[in-house]
Amino acid sequence: MHLSDFLIGKPGPGCISEAMQQGLPVIVVKNRWTMPQERYNADWVVENRAGIVLDSSAPSGTAPWR
Repeated sequence: MHLSDFLIGKPGPGCISEAMQQGLPVIVVKNRWTMPQERYNADWVVENRAGIVLDSSAPSGTAPWR
């Protein structure tokens, strides 16, 4: 991971904490299929400006980030 510029993945605690340890911004998806306990992690990413959260169920032509 230390060769990466950012992390793309699900908002799991392992993914996010490993990216934070490496100083990487994250791109995660939060939608109706996201596990309930991981939705809080996606909110944390936005609140702490650690990356962006995409909503893959956004209608076409709209901005996918929050």
